[in-house]
Amino acid sequence: MSIFSKIINPLNHGEDLKQVAATYEKKREAFLNLVESATNDAVALFNLRERSYQLISGLNAYVKNLAHCPNSIINGITTAMSLVSVIKTAVDKDKSIRREYNIETQNGVLLGTATVGGAVAVGGSTAAIAVATTFGTASTGTAISALGGAAATNAALAWLGGGTLAAGGSGIAGGTALISLLGPIGWGIAGVSAISFLGVSLTKGSKNKKTIEALEAECKKIDKEVYKLEKARQRVKQISTETKRLITPLQKFIDNSNITENTRDYNCSAYNQELLFDIVDKAKTLGKLSRESANL
Repeated sequence: MSIFSKIINPLNHGEDLKQVAATYEKKREAFLNLVESATNDAVALFNLRERSYQLISGLNAYVKNLAHCPNSIINGITTAMSLVSVIKTAVDKDKSIRREYNIETQNGVLLGTATVGGAVAVGGSTAAIAVATTFGTASTGTAISALGGAAATNAALAWLGGGTLAAGGSGIAGGTALISLLGPIGWGIAGVSAISFLGVSLTKGSKNKKTIEALEAECKKIDKEVYKLEKARQRVKQISTETKRLITPLQKFIDNSNITENTRDYNCSAYNQELLFDIVDKAKTLGKLSRESANL
């Protein structure tokens, strides 16, 4: 006899419990699917940002070798490089995690089945750092995507571990050990099935009414997190769309930057100075965008 059959009876809200349990399971499954989609969105944005860093670095190298380049252009690309420095920090940490947990990728494809506390490697990066830099917030309230150096790494790992020790989380040590997606922003609330609730109800002799109340409370939590996550996903999609729009002209410029002598001397009569100013402006905008996040 199934657990549902044992607990459903006409004397103790049995039919009501059956309906609430079914509703909870439906919401839970939908929520877990949403979490997976949000994770994929974060990884996609992370990969776009890595490409942004590569392009701006390429533009920086081009400007340094451009004869008679004006200081305004040099200063502009220096600003852009400073802005995207946070991307390099995140990418370096992502690579160290892959090495530590023996996660291998080739051409963006995961090799093997390694996971990091549930944060699988997707598209050449671990979801953990991608999620932290997309959705995470440091204990100071600053978006992790806007931090650089050790501060960014520490904040990301603390967030992945459920927050700083002072905030009741497991801190940096917990983040390093777990690198888990099941806690930082309430994603773990849907980790318990309705069967587990019903099992507790039976083994502890609880009244069905109490179990109904517990399941209804969990449903409300899930509804709240779904709203927050859906809103954040929309912001991530906006950032991704704008990032792609800016990447395209930078890629085209880099591809054409060394075709002729006309592209190597700013004072050459045939040199498109206006285009270079526009590209550097786009690089700065892309740099600022790399620090945007969809905080939860």
